[in-house]
Amino acid sequence: MLISVVIPAYNVSSFIRRTLLSLLAQHDKEFEIIVVDDGSTDNTAITAREVFNENGFANWKIITQQNMGVAGARNKGLVAASGKCVYFLDGDDYADVCFLNEVESCLRSNPEVDIVCWRYQTVDENEIPNGNYNQESKPKYRSLTGAEVLNEVLIDKRLRVWTGSVLYKRDFLSRHALKYTEGCTNGEDQEFIYKALAHANRVVFTDKVLSYYVKRKGSISNSFNIRRFDVVAAMLRAGRYIEDLNRSDLRRISELILNQVLVRNYIVNYMNCLKCLRGKGYSLFSANTYLQSLIGAEYPGLKDIVNARFSKLSGDFTYDLKKLVFYLSPVSYYFLYYLQNRIRQSFGRK
Repeated sequence: MLISVVIPAYNVSSFIRRTLLSLLAQHDKEFEIIVVDDGSTDNTAITAREVFNENGFANWKIITQQNMGVAGARNKGLVAASGKCVYFLDGDDYADVCFLNEVESCLRSNPEVDIVCWRYQTVDENEIPNGNYNQESKPKYRSLTGAEVLNEVLIDKRLRVWTGSVLYKRDFLSRHALKYTEGCTNGEDQEFIYKALAHANRVVFTDKVLSYYVKRKGSISNSFNIRRFDVVAAMLRAGRYIEDLNRSDLRRISELILNQVLVRNYIVNYMNCLKCLRGKGYSLFSANTYLQSLIGAEYPGLKDIVNARFSKLSGDFTYDLKKLVFYLSPVSYYFLYYLQNRIRQSFGRK
């Protein structure tokens, strides 16, 4: 069996049918699906079992466990996987009908590959795309090192990678003892991908949309949740991990993650939390005071870690200026942040 698809699932009974049917629509059925029901209180596991039985698909497992979070569910699925390759797809996202054919073709043509990645499309819950890649009808393949991919993702910003757009050789993950950081609820996916890419000798990128990332209104990225700031700790771990590899081709990457990426994630999540609190009726000043106290209670020492990064200049005048404004006054930055967004939206409508 070539591919194991691991699906962490928590209260996604309304979505998991679409996810599973997108996989069962593949022409080649020589793969396994492992659904890890992470303590759901709805009919997620029942729905998954119904889909498998209705479609006569035999290569499936449903693992039930007490709620451990998405990282713990992915790790459990990874341990249970038997395929040569493993692919993580969340229970509300879905694959393109060409997914398996394209990936298997890539693996056959590149037997030494560690990681395969491809383009993905962000959609809403009704499958309406957010933006358009204008993809070619025939996919283009590129072979890179993991360090080159990290450069294209973080520095050149020509590529985007997401949990559901990456497939790994299972022995590659085992060889480097790679797993998700359990207890982390935001940024654990980026941390895992960055660590894996840092080790990859060969990555093949397929220039075709093969999976769809569903942005749900109730997700952590669209609601007030202090666990948003888990991403800052995740970037700190990823940056230090890559730094400790002590490789010249990764030095700029580790520095970027430990400074700009970490700080940007902190600021963006801070602004989104302020916006959510404003929506709950807080004044801007009371929201800022409440948020600072909550961060201090939930993440002791995090503010000191982030503040230490504010003094490091990036060479990007605009970014460094924004960073200074936020450091001096998050409230002032809030006004500038949303004024800028409104101007962009206004020009976009025109």
